[in-house]
Amino acid sequence: MPETMSPEARAAVLQRRASALAHYQRAMVAMSKTLLYSDESRVALDEANEQFDLAQTAEAEYFTNLLEIPISICPFDGQPLVRFFDPYGLDGPWWRSSATPQDPLACRHFCTLVGAVSFEGQPPRGGEFEAHVGPQVPFVIPRLLEQLGMIAVLSRIRMANGYLAYPIAYFAERRPPPQALTASWARTNYLYETQLGEIRWRIPVDPWDFDLGPWLESGKLRWCVSDGQNLNLSAEQSSACPYVGLPGERRPMVVKGERYWFDPLPKVK
Repeated sequence: MPETMSPEARAAVLQRRASALAHYQRAMVAMSKTLLYSDESRVALDEANEQFDLAQTAEAEYFTNLLEIPISICPFDGQPLVRFFDPYGLDGPWWRSSATPQDPLACRHFCTLVGAVSFEGQPPRGGEFEAHVGPQVPFVIPRLLEQLGMIAVLSRIRMANGYLAYPIAYFAERRPPPQALTASWARTNYLYETQLGEIRWRIPVDPWDFDLGPWLESGKLRWCVSDGQNLNLSAEQSSACPYVGLPGERRPMVVKGERYWFDPLPKVK
């Protein structure tokens, strides 16, 4: 694990970011109480811009040093899916719904990554933003799995704070067009470019299915096992899958600071 992303280094970067944002907010409030175009207004604006830049610099350092984690395995070519991920806590900007980490290049079969988080009996804690972490148990999106050649792969990451994260990666023998996919984990909007070059977005409303058994039996759902060093696709029968019937909330969960609440289950209107 890179030294720059040790828990202490991460905490220091996030503290610098939080401090700069707090100073930025105070400067903006001070500016709002001054006369427009006055010397006091310009001084407050300069201070706000400086603090905002400091916050942006700290956030860029955070994303630059995020861990690259083998998070899944492609069922078609056996290549590991490596993604940036923050395993330390939900207060890192990776969990912010507007974040756009520049992930390493994936194999041509990779489509999208969604996920769930189990708090393992611990209190949910996040940052100053709303973290849309998903439900507490793994699920599949039937609309995606019903597409030709699509397979989902479940895996598990034990986070440093004791939570369990469940990545669910989707792969297809022939990748469908972008408009047929959905937003990735922790993101609330799906922004994509069509094959005609048009930029579009939508809020995902695809229903979830927590009954994993039939999908495992059909071969549309696989899972990963770890030997302590590497991830491998399980060759066992579907009845041996450790992700079936896990306890936990089957609703989208949102965490902000020490508060949390549940969103309605997604459904097609």
